[in-house]
Amino acid sequence: MAFPTASTALQLYLTKLRGRMEIMHAEGQALLNLPASPRQVAARREVTRLVTPIDCVCLVAEGSIARFAQLDDGRRQLIAIQLPGDMADLHSLVLPTRSAQLVALSASTIFLIPHAALRELCVRYPNLSLGLWQDCVIDGQIIAQWLVNAGRRTARERVAHLLCELALRYWSIGRLENGQFPMTMTQEQMADALGLTSVHVNRSLKALREDGLVKATRGIVAILDWERLASAAEFEPAYLHLSAELPERSRATR
Repeated sequence: MAFPTASTALQLYLTKLRGRMEIMHAEGQALLNLPASPRQVAARREVTRLVTPIDCVCLVAEGSIARFAQLDDGRRQLIAIQLPGDMADLHSLVLPTRSAQLVALSASTIFLIPHAALRELCVRYPNLSLGLWQDCVIDGQIIAQWLVNAGRRTARERVAHLLCELALRYWSIGRLENGQFPMTMTQEQMADALGLTSVHVNRSLKALREDGLVKATRGIVAILDWERLASAAEFEPAYLHLSAELPERSRATR
């Protein structure tokens, strides 16, 4: 099995940044030349532990990584999902003590990029420093939407909203094909992200499927009616700060 290279993973991240801002050629090349050490992580395995001092950032190349908090009795809340092209803990560049645990939702490939190399990049290319800062801010805005999801939306709305978000995030890195994207989360993990039980997630997915909005089979989600799914979720993509060239909703998942 061929694993992704560091250049492939960094190119995904660069693609995401270029969807939000202008990146000059020299800046892009400097980012692509960052040192990055590969690591394979099995599904459900911890990537890092809480309160562990760290000196590198985790870039996701394949699979998905979640940030989560866990109570003493074992109850868990997923607070963020990082997809290919995401730096799962970019904020650690300025807060180098782990504030949340990272766990692989599926078998994943990650690359570890030293803080020192990223700091040097930011000094040499202030525009890239702005891009990294913007990325952290957008991560915070995504978490804010998740808070609204867990606090105010119905179970059906929560599931629909998460599917809409994942679809557009995969679209932003060129990995949404014919309205389909990989679902690397189990229903139990979706429940941990949405503040629901797995039973509620199952029922909500069944309702969305019966309404002809989505289809989920063998780790793949297909969005069948984007307009109605977005309406069911009251989904507004502005918080993702995607490119101004974002296609109309009716075409976004075709």
